[in-house]
Amino acid sequence: MQPLLPSKVHTDLTALSDELLALSRELTSGIHPKTAQAISESILLVQSYYTNSMEGNPTRLADIEKALAQNFSSNLVARNHQKEHLAHIETQKKMMEWIDADPNLNICSPQFLSQLHTEFYRQLPPEMHFALTLNNEKIPVVPGEWRDRAVQIGAHHSAPQTAAEIERALEEFGNTLNPKKLNTHQCLLALASSHHRFLWIHPFSDGNGRVARLLTQAYSKKIGLDPHQLVSIARGFARNRPQYDEMLSLADRSRRNDWDGRGSLSEEDLVRFCSYFLGDICLDQFKFMRDLTQADHIRNHLEFFLFRSVKEKKISKNVQKLVLEVFLRGSVQRGEVIDIARVKMRQSSKIIAAGLQSGLLKSKSAYGELTLKITGDFRKSLFPDIV
Repeated sequence: MQPLLPSKVHTDLTALSDELLALSRELTSGIHPKTAQAISESILLVQSYYTNSMEGNPTRLADIEKALAQNFSSNLVARNHQKEHLAHIETQKKMMEWIDADPNLNICSPQFLSQLHTEFYRQLPPEMHFALTLNNEKIPVVPGEWRDRAVQIGAHHSAPQTAAEIERALEEFGNTLNPKKLNTHQCLLALASSHHRFLWIHPFSDGNGRVARLLTQAYSKKIGLDPHQLVSIARGFARNRPQYDEMLSLADRSRRNDWDGRGSLSEEDLVRFCSYFLGDICLDQFKFMRDLTQADHIRNHLEFFLFRSVKEKKISKNVQKLVLEVFLRGSVQRGEVIDIARVKMRQSSKIIAAGLQSGLLKSKSAYGELTLKITGDFRKSLFPDIV
C-alpha cells in the first residue's frame, strides 16, 4: 500500500498547506468561543446532510431536525433515512469526545476505525445491518468487524482480500499516518492521503465511505486545523461527486515506472490526489466558511433576521436584544437579563421564557446560562447557500 505519504517535498503542496493553516486561523475571527460552539452544533447537521447524501440518503435538513426531536416519518424508508442521520450525528459527537478525552489517541489505528464503525451501526436498527453486492445479494454487516470476502473497487483496484490482509494494511496505515509522529506539513498531507488510503483498504462490508469522512473530520480536529469543526469537507466532495470519484480512482493506480516513487502504488497520483483534496476541496470549503463566520458578516445576517422576526411578530424587541447580546458574549446569565432589557425581575423571566420558546436560545437547566441555538430559518439566514 506504499506510499502512504509523498516521499519528497512538493512546493505546491507546501504552499497549499500554508494557505490552509492561515485560513483555519481566520475561522470565527472575533466571535466568542461559545458562539462558535453553537455554530458548530448547527453545522453538524449540515455535515450529516452531505455525508449521507453521498450514500443516496435524500433527507432534508428540516427532517433531520424532526428526527432529533424524535419526530419520525410514518414511512419506513424515510424513517430509516432519518435514523441514519441520527447515527452519524451521535457518532461524530462521540468521536469528538474521544479525541478531547485522550491526547494520545491514534485516530488512524485499527481500533479507532473499528470503534467508529461499531458506534455508527450500533445506533441503526438491526434490519439496516446489511450491504448489497453488485448482484443485489444481501450480506450481513457486523459492526466493527472487517469484511471476510473479496471486493473490487472501481476500475483499477482490488482491495486487500482477507481479514488478515486488511488487519496488516490497517496496522501499516495507523503506524505511518498517526499525526503524533508527523510534523505540521506532513499532517496536512496525511489528512489528504489518509482519506484515500483508508478507502483503498475498504475494510468493512459496508459503511466505508461514512467512516472515511468521519476520519477526515477527526484528523482535522486532531491536528487543530478546524478545532470547532465548522467546515464540512463532505460538502466539497458532494458538490462535485463525479470529480471526487475520478480522483479516488486515479489514486488507486499502480506505480508506473522508476520515477513514480518506490511503493506499489503511484506516488504521482497520490500527489495529485493530495493537491485535489487540499486545494479543490479544503481550501474552497475553508474560504466558504471563513467568509460566513466573520464577525461583521454574521452579525449583519443576525441583525437582519432578528429585525424581520420582530416585524413578523415572532419575537419581541426585548428577545431581539437578548439574542444579540448572547451572540456577542457567547452566553448570558439569567440574572443579567434585567440590565440587558432594563426591566424588573418578573418581566425578565417572561423574556427568558419567550427567548427559549422562540428556539433561538437554549439552556442546560432551569437556572443555567443562556446560549444560542441555531436551527431552521435561523441557520438559513446566518448561513445562506450552505445546503
